[in-house]
Amino acid sequence: MDSHVPFLPRDIITNILKRLPVKFPIRFRCVCKDWKNLLKTPSFISAHLHHSQNQNPFLLFTRFNGDHTLFDLLDCSMQQLVEVQNVPVIEWVRDRLVSSCNGLLCFRIDPSLTSPPSFLLWNPAASEVRQVPGPLTDFDGLFFVGFGFNPILYDYQIVINYGTHFSREVKRVEVYSLSVGSWKEIEFDENLLEGISLRLESITVNGVIFWLASKQMMKGDDGDDDAHMIVSFNIAMEVFALIQIPVSDSPRLTVYERKPALLVSTVSENFKSFIDLWVMEEETGLSSKGMWTWNKKYTSDIFPCFLSPLTIWRSQIVCNVVKPDELFPGTNREEMKDEPATFLYLFNLTTNELKMFPTGRLFPDDDIFNYCESLEPLDNRQVEEP
Repeated sequence: MDSHVPFLPRDIITNILKRLPVKFPIRFRCVCKDWKNLLKTPSFISAHLHHSQNQNPFLLFTRFNGDHTLFDLLDCSMQQLVEVQNVPVIEWVRDRLVSSCNGLLCFRIDPSLTSPPSFLLWNPAASEVRQVPGPLTDFDGLFFVGFGFNPILYDYQIVINYGTHFSREVKRVEVYSLSVGSWKEIEFDENLLEGISLRLESITVNGVIFWLASKQMMKGDDGDDDAHMIVSFNIAMEVFALIQIPVSDSPRLTVYERKPALLVSTVSENFKSFIDLWVMEEETGLSSKGMWTWNKKYTSDIFPCFLSPLTIWRSQIVCNVVKPDELFPGTNREEMKDEPATFLYLFNLTTNELKMFPTGRLFPDDDIFNYCESLEPLDNRQVEEP
């Protein structure tokens, strides 16, 4: 180490630096050669990410502003929103943020309604951007995308399920590898997904991507009905699986304590509602014949408004509150232009309390993602010597 740098054991240096926001480790790479090498090693990047996920989680808000999308971050203090700077100039980015994974954001860019999308990966904290090459095929249909981390290969991957316009049934699957920098088509059991209609939203947990889906059932005495389920894709094993869910209503997919979870809002009489939280307790996606156990972790009190759950942040439920007259007697309806008043709240599972976010209202084009700062690179990681 350079003579002007005080000597400290490597583990103490690591323990200090992993607690800092990303901008500081990036600057400190020029302190000396040893620090530069340390701050780029997979072990330090992982240690920094783990600390960031547990101690400094953010909520990322997307806001469509006429011709482009703005991004705001809210930290644990919930005091104010901070606009993200140096946003990549992307056309058609509206409503196209696929996922946030380990500090990396995956954007889906649609040049037209009939051609496959292209993608862009962005690390906002490190100000790094990577344009992903276009997929292999000109498939004319629908595209159901997932983005996640492969813990076995230590690789980030984008998965495209190509579905038909009418049935939304998967007919082709392609996977992009960040480490390799290219796409490949993979084989899958088409019989397993026969008649299954995917939805656009996805989550990723422990190397498995999950989509909500439904299957049209045979017409019975009660008429046509859809059976709701989850389709999972294990990124490392490249295997799909079907997972039955414990609710008949259409739930919201989310993550709770690093496990897949479902948020279900039930509306009772007089526009009152409550929320159930279901958590998948076992490992998932390892085979198409796996067994999964669901546990109802929580049922809220009944509230005199409509609670629409969006996601889970810091073990609390982020939700829209519609018809907040009882909560805000002074709401000016004329300013709302006769639209339903929708406000964003954080729902505490322990106290049953609702706390309003500083962002106030959430508009239809807005979206929310869990986010943490990270040093995850968008090029190949260096190989760490043992």
